[in-house]
Amino acid sequence: MKVRIKPGDKVAVYGIGGLGQSAVQLARAFGATMVFAVDINQEKLDLAAAHGAIPVNAMNGDPVIEIKNRTNNRGVDVALELIGLPLSQKQALQSVGPLGRVVLVGLTDKSLSVDTCKEILDNELELIGSNDHLLHELPSLIEFAAQKVLDVSNVVSRVIPLDADAINKTLDALEKFDAGIRNVIVP
Repeated sequence: MKVRIKPGDKVAVYGIGGLGQSAVQLARAFGATMVFAVDINQEKLDLAAAHGAIPVNAMNGDPVIEIKNRTNNRGVDVALELIGLPLSQKQALQSVGPLGRVVLVGLTDKSLSVDTCKEILDNELELIGSNDHLLHELPSLIEFAAQKVLDVSNVVSRVIPLDADAINKTLDALEKFDAGIRNVIVP
């Protein structure tokens, strides 16, 4: 919504967990013609592909090069970074073309080193920060889910009891990028 995806846009989504799976679907619903799903987890990439994304496994090479190759070296119009790692933030910046928009969503306590002139100013990029859905966006998201535009049925991969050991194990798995798509804690 902040990103303003328009029909015909090409989009890259870095990080295909629960939020990334939803971002892929919404980008397609808003008319994106190509949606690249970038991750290191093949299971997540396969699910994104089932929703119409072009999977890009970052373990198999530089995702920026693959995206540029598939867009005739132009890059995407919009890149969403949902991981919060300086490397994927940098790749998001480098994968957009002229007048592109980059949305940083992934939380991090690490600094991002950017060649301001080469990576932002020369291409007149728009850099957008987002830390959560705005309250006024929630009714639209609920409506998308109700209309099956947004399929959340296979986004929740694990339900965890409200138990310290189970939660700590899940947090450890998250740090290793091995916690499934989306984890939900229930009492």
